[in-house]
Amino acid sequence: MERSASCHVDALALAWALVSDLPGCFAGRRPAVPDAASLTFPPPPAEAAVQRSLRLSMQATRKRHAYSLTLTPATPPSSPPASSTPSYSISFHPSSPASIAVSGAFLLVPAARGTCALTMSARLAAGGGAAGPASRTGLGRPAPVPRSESRLRVSARDALLLLDDLLSLVAVLFSACQRCAEIDGLVLGGLATHFRTSATAPTAAEKALIDKHVALGDKNWARLKGTVREPVEYFQALADGKSAWGKASTNVDVAAEHVLAWLWHGNSYERLGAFVKSDGDSMSMTLEVPDSHSRFSVFGNKLPLIDDRVFATWNTWERARNDDFVVAFTLHTDFPDEYYKNKIDNAITNHKSAAKAVKGSLVGFWRISPLASNVCRVTFVGQGSMGGLVPDSAMKFATKKVLSTVDRVRDRYERSGTAVDAELRGEFPPPPLRADLGNTERLVVDKAWALQSEAEDVPWEVIKSDFPLTKMWIKHVPAARGERSIAWGKAGCTVDCSAITVLAWSMAFCSRDRMRINEEEGNPARLVIERNSPHSDSVATIKKVPFPFRPREFVVRQVACALNSGSLLLAVTSIGGTVVDYGMRSSAAAVRGTMRDLLVISPTATENQCDVTQFAYMDAGGRVPAWAMNKTLPISLSSAEEMRCSFERDDEVDRQSTSEIATVMR
Repeated sequence: MERSASCHVDALALAWALVSDLPGCFAGRRPAVPDAASLTFPPPPAEAAVQRSLRLSMQATRKRHAYSLTLTPATPPSSPPASSTPSYSISFHPSSPASIAVSGAFLLVPAARGTCALTMSARLAAGGGAAGPASRTGLGRPAPVPRSESRLRVSARDALLLLDDLLSLVAVLFSACQRCAEIDGLVLGGLATHFRTSATAPTAAEKALIDKHVALGDKNWARLKGTVREPVEYFQALADGKSAWGKASTNVDVAAEHVLAWLWHGNSYERLGAFVKSDGDSMSMTLEVPDSHSRFSVFGNKLPLIDDRVFATWNTWERARNDDFVVAFTLHTDFPDEYYKNKIDNAITNHKSAAKAVKGSLVGFWRISPLASNVCRVTFVGQGSMGGLVPDSAMKFATKKVLSTVDRVRDRYERSGTAVDAELRGEFPPPPLRADLGNTERLVVDKAWALQSEAEDVPWEVIKSDFPLTKMWIKHVPAARGERSIAWGKAGCTVDCSAITVLAWSMAFCSRDRMRINEEEGNPARLVIERNSPHSDSVATIKKVPFPFRPREFVVRQVACALNSGSLLLAVTSIGGTVVDYGMRSSAAAVRGTMRDLLVISPTATENQCDVTQFAYMDAGGRVPAWAMNKTLPISLSSAEEMRCSFERDDEVDRQSTSEIATVMR
């Protein structure tokens, strides 16, 4: 019977623990492993052996037995990992005849980054005679043992318990010596540095795979039902009864190369632990192709009500010209080298559960786009073919399971939303001049700019609002019989930050703080439809309005630009004819409204302060009385108050102003 586990500790230190306190290990105590640098136990000479005698108390037999341990340099494996630490073999066997004898050996093979792999073999024999038959399958219960003809003086059950206790030493040593989080961090950090600094280009075959699969993202995507308010956007496109396309996209609070490192290191201890919890003893392995941008990944999936599936993929990566990282994956059989294809097939054939599983296929790509030094946008697009006849419910379950990897990477690196929003604002690029805009963007700005002079014959009326430091006015044109209600609004305030920071805050339609406020207000939806550039995007929202009116939907285009005077503009206009997929039935009950909005941000003489003036036009759709418009329009104008509150530092500004006045008076 044999069991193995990786113990993250120097091989010599682990050898010391085994030789010094093996009786304690048998008794279930955690061995005290000294730091490798402080060891005084010398490695044995090339041909020498270090022996130690001890007496062990076996729980199954309730007797103490004399044992002899021998520590010797081990014969290295055929392809040992590069390490200056020698391998060791620690054998143990009875030093005197016993009615029941246990013998075996520990093999310690050095691995990378100061770790070693520990393999333990144990043998149960009766009176020094033939071995009693004993086996163990995976992590399940011991297999039944037939009665042996040898002079075994303990029951088969007690014999198996003895072997089970002995083999549990591997788990004890692993628990005492493991450094999973530390090793994962070292490996991921090294990979991230490699991806960030690598100057090698993918091969022609790798480049062709990437170019082919990136084009797969152009699909008629349908948002998964009930996911519009989740931080990860999920979409699906069913191709037929056997395959489905899935797409997921979200922001991740870490640099792009760290996300790529996490994806590439599929067999990290963290991910293996999660895999075992979800898929049990299913197959999971990776195989690197030396001196390339490629690796292979094999993993199994347990699915409800149907047979298990196993997927084998060829993965390759590149860094695009816009600094995006792209990882494409396809069937392992598409790799041009037969050696690796055969190696993967043999590994699947020799794995107990994978050999019985139905072979599926997975193709697609990951795109990781930097948004800031420590924030990126991650998009996954993939098609899974399950093989065989698969019910729709199982297909949707499998699609969500594959897409959940995006959720995992987001959760792993999630940080404070306020801090992430501040980082994105701090790296927001300056907008182009109004004269340098394209035709589409210029049309949006021109329509919003006209708000300043529309309905000049209607006077502005002050709105009583709950925001004393933000002034608001309204122009309301009463609707004629059978016509729609429209209104113009204006708001003004002083914000305690720079003009570019206000513009960055305004363009971040789905920032963490604004999404939190949207949730607290109970609005059904708020999302970005299309992101053309940092200064141009299309967004949609469904807003609650006072009873008895139905919710209002607004779909708009945002464009930011600068004026020669130094002021900054944010222009917003409605998009006509665009149908937004919210993934919920209630969106059909919303009334589509029309709006235009202009934000003029002007720097002031005071450092880190600016004046903000907002002009808004709203056609709420349907017949809305004036009193309802007076309540609805302040909601549209509340953006000015939101940004004022977000950057409020009244005490600091007052102290600065008082100091300046005192200086002048002196």
